[in-house]
Amino acid sequence: MKRQRLLLLAAAVTLLSLPRLSLAGVPWEGEVLRPRSEGVSAVLTVNTLADENDGSCNDGDCSLRDAIQAAGSGDTITFSVSGTIVLTLGQLTVSDDLLIYGPGAGSLTISGNDASRVLFIQGGANVTLLDLTIADGRASGGDDNGGGIYNLGHLTLYRCIVADNHADWDGGGIYNYSTGILDAQQSAFIGNSAAFGGGIKNENATISLTNCTFYNNSAARGGGIDSGADSTLDITNCTFSGNTKGGIGNPWSETTAVNTIVANNSEYDCRGGFTSSSANNLSTDDTCSPGFSIVTPEALKLVWQEWLFALQAGSVAIDAGANSTCPTVDQRGVARPLDGNNDGTAVCDVGSYEYCQPVEEAGIVGPEALLVGQTGFYTATYTPPMATTPITFTWDNGTFSPTVAYSWTLPGLYTLTLTVSNPCGEVSATHRVEVCQPVEEAGIVGPEALLVGQTGFYTATYAPPTATTPITFTWDNGTSGPTATYSWTAVGAYTITVTGTNACGEAVGHLSVQVQPYRVYLPLIVR
Repeated sequence: MKRQRLLLLAAAVTLLSLPRLSLAGVPWEGEVLRPRSEGVSAVLTVNTLADENDGSCNDGDCSLRDAIQAAGSGDTITFSVSGTIVLTLGQLTVSDDLLIYGPGAGSLTISGNDASRVLFIQGGANVTLLDLTIADGRASGGDDNGGGIYNLGHLTLYRCIVADNHADWDGGGIYNYSTGILDAQQSAFIGNSAAFGGGIKNENATISLTNCTFYNNSAARGGGIDSGADSTLDITNCTFSGNTKGGIGNPWSETTAVNTIVANNSEYDCRGGFTSSSANNLSTDDTCSPGFSIVTPEALKLVWQEWLFALQAGSVAIDAGANSTCPTVDQRGVARPLDGNNDGTAVCDVGSYEYCQPVEEAGIVGPEALLVGQTGFYTATYTPPMATTPITFTWDNGTFSPTVAYSWTLPGLYTLTLTVSNPCGEVSATHRVEVCQPVEEAGIVGPEALLVGQTGFYTATYAPPTATTPITFTWDNGTSGPTATYSWTAVGAYTITVTGTNACGEAVGHLSVQVQPYRVYLPLIVR
């Protein structure tokens, strides 16, 4: 069922990327695409950061609150704006099945302004949030659960950030209660706080976490997440670190963790046990069991990068997970599993981050000069040698291999381009090749017969006409240049020689010249 939802989600994202099309492929008409017939979804586009409540998206502006109210079940809400939507009219309530698709968690924030909860998902609603941030929500007074989100429906978070929300009691970031089902993927929970479950509180409900990071959340128990009685919690390839009063608090909860890091949390890493299916997990104290190995923070080598903990080279978490439960990507979207330790076998890393050593430099080794028609063989190089595999080589002639052959039919200066890539990046290199067409023939044009003392003018020729220039000509009389003059003082047979030379070759031409005596005609005298 989870895979089916992911496939549907991927299809929706693909369709949304097509210009001016709805999920049903129907052309746009203004800001709101309304259904042509029963069962056809609509796409509503939020075009203002203001929090207004006129219930319409057909009046020239469409706030997020308006879009939620105007949307029908199965509709999609997108955004043409970026920035922060500051809620001034209280929480947003969602009661219909909706896909709310932001421009990126770093580009759009929905803020409770430290005055109200951000979202309330009613029971029965199937809601997906993509590529946005939920921040600065607050639940206090008589409604003191779920500072960021209070969920009673089926909520999917995908590439979202839930940050700096507060609840006086349960679930600073999210309160998942009763009928609530939460599926969070590739998301981060940062700086949230509550009495129980700083990042998330799971109460008599169900949660699945995949490729998520919990950092700097705080609570009296379960700083990262607290899963209470009669709850189910499945954790796959997540990282809980730097949280106050535990990364995971799960007393009386059915909790399974695989390929997960729970480390460097204050007071304790875990509170409560895990199912026997838990395996390939790492912690930095002895409070997490079964299925956990204790390691030191120094051996883990975690480093904070914006919204996740990256693994550094040599971390014990690299290639320490189980491929059988490994997601296809990590929190960033980098492919899993990779061969992070370069032992020839790709194995899933533990935690939300799949270690990948990028290719830092690329180069090309091969001849810098060729003749027309000559084949040159070129080899790709890259550094560092421990760059994560697989490594792909792409040449500008369409070849995909470490070595390639090039040949040209015309002279000139050519540039080879190579791109070397692996799952975490790519670099390019260029290599200049001068292709030379040698002078293959040389000739001489001029008179083949002269008189003694007569001056003959001669011009050098060459072939082929595409021979690489410059071409120099050297005559056997010491003249340099394309033309020369010759004159002889004695009768005889002579040979003129010219040598045509360019950067890649030379040719010699000859011309035979017959020098005849100068005839003097005396006048005829008749006596």
